[in-house]
Amino acid sequence: MIGHFLKRDFSDALVLWIILGLLSLALWGTYAWSPSESILMGLGWLYFLFPQFCTLNITGSIVRTDHMISRQYFLALPLRRTQFFFITLFRIMVLYLPLCFFLILVVPFCFVPQKLYTHPNWYLAWSIYVFGILMSVVWWISHHLFYSLIIEQSLRFSNSKKRILTTLFPILAFVLEIAVFFSCLAFTLLFILGYRPFPHPLLVYLMIPLCIAIPAGITLLTVRLAKARWTSVS
Repeated sequence: MIGHFLKRDFSDALVLWIILGLLSLALWGTYAWSPSESILMGLGWLYFLFPQFCTLNITGSIVRTDHMISRQYFLALPLRRTQFFFITLFRIMVLYLPLCFFLILVVPFCFVPQKLYTHPNWYLAWSIYVFGILMSVVWWISHHLFYSLIIEQSLRFSNSKKRILTTLFPILAFVLEIAVFFSCLAFTLLFILGYRPFPHPLLVYLMIPLCIAIPAGITLLTVRLAKARWTSVS
């Protein structure tokens, strides 16, 4: 059954994968002929927008249409809901692989100043950067899934004010998470590269593990909330 759904999703998205591959070849060829940062930024946006066209077909919607299977149908299949949620999460993450490879293997070596490569802690900073990218992708997917389910819930309300408040709260939480999430990662990177904001070393020993644990905690919490809402038929 798992193989059936993986095969089905691959077949449905095959045309988009082919288009993505052709555009990538064209843009990378153009970059090789005439290097430009604008071409790389275009590639980044292309890899970011690509998964957005396929995600809803994987997660299911509140209703069943000719082009989309309902979530209730997914949850009625003879498979544990928690297991099926993580299968769904994995199927979405596959679509983000081009973006992950681009951010991890291209961005640091094309946009980062060359002088940082001689820094003694460069590889440690790069490891934290990779950690941040992976956490960000999982967090973004789970939050996107969670917000889609919030929209589903708001459609059931007849009161427009209640619908607005229901959809507004996750947006405010999302903005707050962005501020905390990336502030922690930025602080860790700056400290590794030589920024010393605290004179007492004990504060550093406390702050660095905390600034690594907070993004991981936010990611796990968002995944947990998305799983709880996605696996519920109410």
